Amino acid sequence: MKPKTTLILLAVAAVMFAFIWFKERQLPSTEDRSSRAKRVFDLKSDDLTKVQLQLNTSNYIGRIVVEKEKEKWWLREPLAYRASGSEISSICSELEFLDRKDIITPKEMKEKSTKLADYGFDKPAAELTFSRKDKATTVKVGKASPVGNTVYIQIAGRDDILLVDKSLLTKLDRKVEEFRDKSVAEFTTLQATRLEITQAKKAIELVKAPKPGVAASVTDKVWRIAQPLNARADQGKVDGLLDKLRDLKAENFVTDKPADLKTYELDQPQIELTVYTSEQEGALIVQFGGALKDDATKVYCKRKGSDTILAVKSDIVKDFTVQMNDLRDKKLADFSTDDAKQVAINFANQTIRLDKDGEDWKLVEPEAVKADSSEVSTLLSTLSGLEAKEFVADVVADPAKYGLDKPYYTITVKKEAPPAPTPAPAAAGSSTNAPAATTTNAPAAGAKAPAATTTNAVKAVTPPPKPEPVTIAEVIFGKEDKEKKVVYCKRADEPYVYAAESSVFEKLPKTALALRNRSLLSTEKSKVTSLSVLKDTKRIAVEKKDDKWKLAPDVQGVLDTNVVDDVLWTLTGLNAEKFVSAAAADKPQYGLDKPSWQFNFEVNEGGTNKAFALSLGKETSDKGRYGLLGGQPPIFELSSGTVSSLTKDLLKRPETNLPPAKVTAPSATNAPPAKAAAPAAKAK
Repeated sequence: MKPKTTLILLAVAAVMFAFIWFKERQLPSTEDRSSRAKRVFDLKSDDLTKVQLQLNTSNYIGRIVVEKEKEKWWLREPLAYRASGSEISSICSELEFLDRKDIITPKEMKEKSTKLADYGFDKPAAELTFSRKDKATTVKVGKASPVGNTVYIQIAGRDDILLVDKSLLTKLDRKVEEFRDKSVAEFTTLQATRLEITQAKKAIELVKAPKPGVAASVTDKVWRIAQPLNARADQGKVDGLLDKLRDLKAENFVTDKPADLKTYELDQPQIELTVYTSEQEGALIVQFGGALKDDATKVYCKRKGSDTILAVKSDIVKDFTVQMNDLRDKKLADFSTDDAKQVAINFANQTIRLDKDGEDWKLVEPEAVKADSSEVSTLLSTLSGLEAKEFVADVVADPAKYGLDKPYYTITVKKEAPPAPTPAPAAAGSSTNAPAATTTNAPAAGAKAPAATTTNAVKAVTPPPKPEPVTIAEVIFGKEDKEKKVVYCKRADEPYVYAAESSVFEKLPKTALALRNRSLLSTEKSKVTSLSVLKDTKRIAVEKKDDKWKLAPDVQGVLDTNVVDDVLWTLTGLNAEKFVSAAAADKPQYGLDKPSWQFNFEVNEGGTNKAFALSLGKETSDKGRYGLLGGQPPIFELSSGTVSSLTKDLLKRPETNLPPAKVTAPSATNAPPAKAAAPAAKAK
């Protein structure tokens, strides 16, 4: 056989094998085939469109008909009403997975001399007809079998009798009320677009509207109060009320044919709820009347346009008995802290401005320095969580009453502006950037050809200027009411006056120093080349020689290099506890006009020595000290731990570091004579 023929045959065999394997995968397993063989009906529950049930049980005697319309089940008999989707689906699933436990053939009936009546088919407990597409199947349910938890059934058109699980009859044997949908209002909260709450002839109207500053085409909308005041609504509270209405169930069905509504106090409902959704046309209106005389925990309820009166739990009335302010958003600055790119604070005739640079914040005004990003984050979190304790005034005739004519404090937060739309590319054939057909640059006859130029070259398009940041929150603070412990404030985009907790307002920074980065020095200890410590009038100086620390020639004593390392570790990573003043005139107040301690050291950066100076003044309340760098503000506080590390004694003391017998005649080559030890400077 030729090699080419062999390859073709192998390919055909491979294709046939793959086809057989694929078909085998699609076929049911032996177990599945065995299970399906026991099924009474070959159907899918989702395919059923109608169920007719004739019951003759202690629960109900009569006919019940349900029908599917637009994927929803509806009762048609004995009354027209929404059907319980879960109950009907349960029956349909029971039919789909109904298994045959045993079978009695006509031959066996003849041998046993039994008749259909012996199995309960002369007066069946239930007769069921279910339809799918154009096919209908009728089943009679007879007596319960004396053996096992089974019941006899007979399918119309067949002579044999089947034994099936008794759960079929349990599913069918229901009162009409159990087939009814107990939901008072069926809708999806997310699809709600409008809610009206009417009580005592007063209405609160809420509508879904686009977020401020967001394009109208965006589907992400928020709740706002439209009446009696145009104001922001509390999203959680409104959605919570809608969820409660959506989940409300009838405790029982009172009547479908009321003689009059006054009996149920539904002629003038105590509360009427109107919901509009994008799912359905028109309004869904639910009315609540009086309490049941025999059960005060329930109230009468009905859907407008329906005669059916229900009894529901009275808690729903309490939930919807609300005032407009109960639904108002208490947040004074609702924004995401991650969106903030710029913060401006106006306080006591000074302006503080911060800009975000990558992941870090920097102060831009009143001076350009690094900001403490954690402090800025705390500020933004405090502001975004700031809530009104009280809604003070909706109409403000006199802003001075609340100190808002001359605000005490204003804070503004901005985010990046959305990118400008990209201009559409020029249409094909356009000559926008192409040189015009002209002889302007062509050489005259006999003239030399011109040098190459870029006269007709397409010029680089100058990018448009970066758009200014857009405001996402601006809160203005006025007077403080010390008796109520509140401060009056308002949003810049609203006319309303609120009252916020004074304690929260006090957390907001009032100076740029509070936002300044507290890192004072940050360099490598190994780069320090010299250190001088002056305590009052006593000075100790050390120098680095051959990468080892030694006392300066004019200083006598034994140097403790471990202490030198500790001092330098602290100096080169120095952090302030907080900044207290930016005024040079305040130096005497903090003891910095005549410092108690002075540290001077040099750092070699790229071959150049850079000098640093640290002064320490008076003690703080927590045993730290006030300090200055380079003798210039800002004045800061250092912690007691930092001060303790800085002020360690750089010299070893004989009484603690040398054996007592050798104090007067130390053997160490670097130790000074006993007589010379007395004048050595001692840092305290």
